[in-house]
Amino acid sequence: MAKGRTRHYRFKWPLVIAGEAGIGHRATAAETLSDGDALYIADSSGRVGRARADASATMMCVGVVDGALNSGVVGDIVTWGLKSTANYNFSGFIGRDMYISPTSAGSVT
Repeated sequence: MAKGRTRHYRFKWPLVIAGEAGIGHRATAAETLSDGDALYIADSSGRVGRARADASATMMCVGVVDGALNSGVVGDIVTWGLKSTANYNFSGFIGRDMYISPTSAGSVT
């Protein structure tokens, strides 16, 4: 890709409201996902998997899953707004940067 150019991707995700506090999309899980897992685009069909920062192919987070999903199941992905979950305590990140974990897939630090 030439320097200074941006690559754009088009996905066939219908826009949904993922609860009253967040906006997101519906996507198919490429693997088993737990509520609150940070996600990346796993393949060209738009399926999502657990993001992990130790590999360039999995480090670009696109949102978090809203509820547990089994592989192959379609579910809600929160891409903007608020997300609460019993699996993560996001309160320590209010007003702070969050990073994808390099050691634990789907986690943030």
